[in-house]
Amino acid sequence: MNVVIDREILATMTSRTHGGLSDKNFSQLGLKTLGNNKLQLSFKDRIMAVYCEGPSNNEREGTIFVQAKLFSDMVRELPSGNITISLAENTHIVVTAGRKSEFVMKLPLIEDLKWQKEPDVGSSNEVLIPSSKLSYMIDQVQFCISQESPRNYGTVGFLHKSGPNKLRLVGTDGFRLSYCEIELEGDQLPDKFLKESGICVSKRGLSELWRMSNEGFEFVRLSVSDDAKTIVASIEGYKLYILLSTLNFPNYQGVIPEYKPSALNIACQDLQGVIRRVLLASDKNRTLKMSLKKGLLTLSSRNVGNFEGYESIGLDDYDGPLGNLSINGKFLTDVISATTSESVNIRFNNDDSPVLVIPKYEPKECRSEHVLVPIKEGN
Repeated sequence: MNVVIDREILATMTSRTHGGLSDKNFSQLGLKTLGNNKLQLSFKDRIMAVYCEGPSNNEREGTIFVQAKLFSDMVRELPSGNITISLAENTHIVVTAGRKSEFVMKLPLIEDLKWQKEPDVGSSNEVLIPSSKLSYMIDQVQFCISQESPRNYGTVGFLHKSGPNKLRLVGTDGFRLSYCEIELEGDQLPDKFLKESGICVSKRGLSELWRMSNEGFEFVRLSVSDDAKTIVASIEGYKLYILLSTLNFPNYQGVIPEYKPSALNIACQDLQGVIRRVLLASDKNRTLKMSLKKGLLTLSSRNVGNFEGYESIGLDDYDGPLGNLSINGKFLTDVISATTSESVNIRFNNDDSPVLVIPKYEPKECRSEHVLVPIKEGN
């Protein structure tokens, strides 16, 4: 193997594979030169496979495997310009960079590994999703999905059709629920795409889909295997295979309250600042008490050390329910941090009812809602 490749191209390729590594200290990265003057990188573990390629000048064809983290860290620090990767004695590679090849590093090869071709998942359906919509949809949901959760459904996002041309992503950890729905143009969502039962995607898989959707391409191509076990996402020069979860997502729609629109519209920046100040006096549960009186919303918190903080926000024309309720303040700040809207509408019925938070302004053909479970007194 003898490859000459631009540093920026190689850095983009390694960043694509680096994000999928489950254990960055011990994972292996495959490099393969192709006959059409391209270099291909690959990574694969139990639930994810990444293949990406970029233009290069290949003097000799070959396949090697290196320690992923060390190689990625090195590429990130290399100077701009061309990089040369050459094989030495079949035991290591030599990487040189710089205008006069000032930088040289030797990396040992990992032996006894074989290049695996891209999986043939057997998909007869695919959809082109605008990258901006896919990114926004994941942004509005992924914060309430955990890598580990006492509730197994809390580790996945549920993607399903919510209408003829609508896709909805849902996430919940049992204490909060968020969903975002995007509408596609008539010919962008084929009837065959996604079974009625939908699919469950891990948080790690959603994170990689989000990364792909933010690379600057107009569309991301998605397809689901005919056996509903794998989702495939691709853009130019980059393909991602994600093994889907076999979990059964609960019937979430019954927990989404139907409230009449209220006039409790609050600017996100103002609300976020008040919550952060008040929560300085909270306990580890981050309990935030909301007291609604005519024309006034008071937020307060306290802990067992007798610390207490409170602040009031004036409300104009609010004519909804009055009373007191408590929620997890961090959950509310998560919603505010995720939304691009300048203000949110907060709805509830009484002291024990779920709190519904809806962004007032969202991108065209996108709609999200967030449900927060109240904390009952004594909990």
